[in-house]
Amino acid sequence: MKQECRSCGAEIVFEPGQQALACEYCGTVNAIRPQGAPDYTPPAAFERIVPMRVTEQALDDRVWSFIASGDLTPDDMLEHTRITLRERYYVPAFVFQIDYQATWQAYFGFDRQEPYTEYRMMNGRRQAYTAYRTVTDWRPASGSDSGRFAIGAYGGKKLGGAALAPAALAARAAAEGDAIAYDASYTAGFEVEGFTRPQAQAFASLARDIDQRIGQSVKRHAQGDRQRDWRWNATSSHSCATCAAPICHAVYEYGGKRYHLWLGGHGDGTAISADPLPVDEGKKSATTLGLLPGAAGLLSMLGSGAYWEHISTASLLAVACAFGWGLMRRHALLAHSRAVREALLLQRQASSRSSVTMSDEERARLAQAFQRPVRPFLARTARDRIIVPALTALSMAGGALPNAPDNVFDSAPPPAVYRR
Repeated sequence: MKQECRSCGAEIVFEPGQQALACEYCGTVNAIRPQGAPDYTPPAAFERIVPMRVTEQALDDRVWSFIASGDLTPDDMLEHTRITLRERYYVPAFVFQIDYQATWQAYFGFDRQEPYTEYRMMNGRRQAYTAYRTVTDWRPASGSDSGRFAIGAYGGKKLGGAALAPAALAARAAAEGDAIAYDASYTAGFEVEGFTRPQAQAFASLARDIDQRIGQSVKRHAQGDRQRDWRWNATSSHSCATCAAPICHAVYEYGGKRYHLWLGGHGDGTAISADPLPVDEGKKSATTLGLLPGAAGLLSMLGSGAYWEHISTASLLAVACAFGWGLMRRHALLAHSRAVREALLLQRQASSRSSVTMSDEERARLAQAFQRPVRPFLARTARDRIIVPALTALSMAGGALPNAPDNVFDSAPPPAVYRR
């Protein structure tokens, strides 16, 4: 017969009639469940709760702010997007308090500059000069570390199969949110999922995360310019509390496609997981097109430099100017796009608020938002068919012609001499 270890979740096999059996993996003595007994008894109640801090309006605002982000996001997305689903509910989570002690060993490297003799050709002669290279001196080190941290694990199954890993957001909300003693009044009007996952199984799934957290703490003792061969041994103990964790979910539609966004309900704006935003291919092409003159000039400079065995400063400057124009153009295009989306975001957020509750500064920003941002000169793409080819030709000429020897165009072949 088989059952799972109550500590690590490993499968244990026992013979009929046995009352207890030690796990081969962790050594925990497990009482044998009577035949027909349920495999798992969920906790009777939550011990802690992280109150829902995200209102429905705040969820909408977070969706619109996310839509307005990104460099290549379509500028019309805020005008043509519709939120079709909003969900806020509580899910079960275990919060483990981990106490650990660790000893560590590593090698710390300290860089220094070492002189050495190098040779180069100057005026047709081989000359020696002093160069420097970086040398790292490695020293062994060891020490100890200890500490405590909280880590959460999702205790249900509703979020287990969802894309974007919302279960991790729920675990983070439980561990990092402002938890208080459980009070059923906080869950009034919300759906509450119950526990369906054993505590031991949830804790076993955190083994890698716990090891990484301990490793991050150990590596804070790093010294020198480089480190290598980190090794540590750690022992730990833990306690557990059951917690109701808040989670939010929204679905929005744009261009005939649906996009999902999950948000930790404890109010931390960084606890978000969302589908990638769509990319405006026209904007992407426009930003890439501006780099064409620089790329063409670079190829021209390298080709002429290989032919004449010389690259002049003027050629380098011409290619640098072409690339500089392309990068400034890219920055102008993206900055104008962000300005447009920020203006639309302010308009949308203001439409959901009463003007009475707005401050004078907010009213001034809103009035400015209704004036469409002026497109900078470098962000104007209407004449790309003329400007880009012209700059490409100039960049190629600037990258190639200065590399030629000074007398290539001025000197003429000597006149032929005929004798009778």
